[in-house]
Amino acid sequence: MRKAKLSMTLASLLVFPLAHGATADDFYKGKTLTILIGSPAGGIYDLTARLYGRHIAGFIPGAPTIVLQNVPGAAGIRAANLLYNASPKDGTTIGLSLDNLLLNQFLSPDEVKFRAEKFNWLGRGDRPTRIVYSWSSSGVRSIEDAKKREVLTGMTAPGTSSEMYPALANALIGAKFKLISGYEGAGGMNLALERGEIEAVGANSWVSLVVTKPEWVQGRKITPLFQTTLKRDPELADTPTLIELAPTDQARSVITFQARSEEIGFYLIAPPETPADRVEILRSAFTAMARSPGYLAEAKSLTMGTNFMSGRELQDIAISEAATPTATVEQFRVAASPRR
Repeated sequence: MRKAKLSMTLASLLVFPLAHGATADDFYKGKTLTILIGSPAGGIYDLTARLYGRHIAGFIPGAPTIVLQNVPGAAGIRAANLLYNASPKDGTTIGLSLDNLLLNQFLSPDEVKFRAEKFNWLGRGDRPTRIVYSWSSSGVRSIEDAKKREVLTGMTAPGTSSEMYPALANALIGAKFKLISGYEGAGGMNLALERGEIEAVGANSWVSLVVTKPEWVQGRKITPLFQTTLKRDPELADTPTLIELAPTDQARSVITFQARSEEIGFYLIAPPETPADRVEILRSAFTAMARSPGYLAEAKSLTMGTNFMSGRELQDIAISEAATPTATVEQFRVAASPRR
């Protein structure tokens, strides 16, 4: 009798993982997977989320129906708060907020109701390279020129990247960007640049300029002054990063905190407490999607980048950012948002 009971126990131990795995693989069959988008329809985040939505279901066992829901507001915070606190934590709701997600919990603590490192990070399809750039006739052809005299620089509003990058350069490397607020997005800033109202633009992605202003790029009508990444983009090999320009170790740590936060790029995340097996299914699906010929071909046709990063790598970045020393965060807060 004892031998029979032992055999039954061993059998149950062997069968359970197989049954558990089968349950995980079958979970999404007949289900709907909702992707929350932290921006209005039509922008780059919306377009990227919809690109993911068209391709990821085919790599999830059970091929769920994909539904996309725009939840704009508060620079992506509204969508992140909803995903973190009110969405189902069973793997049926995931999201793409903005790439300022890691910084928001430091810059907007009263609005943020999440901890970024506690999201389950699934993967990144791309990470845009942002630059600060000047107009050719301005005479500002390097960051050294921007240290010698005041440079009229367009931005959209306080707290945005178009304020953050030139403000960091002013505070930490001695640049003299004079920030002029109120322009409507990159288009408004570019128009002002062309008209001579301003001499530089506080932030734009390189790929956006390549796509929307190819004549500027090819005709060298603009000069990238610095890029805001951890390492130089291969397409901007002659343009320094802001980190490279930092004069001290402390300034370098502050700028690294900013640059590392942007490595998350265009990502997907799941709420905390999502079952681990479903997180792994979604991570594996994202990785397979990001490497698939169909996805890569459509991304190329949409002039989107394909700089993939895995969910585990993104999770490590979120954890590292959350552990940043308080003094570094405070110096960043003061330097990056002088108008707050």
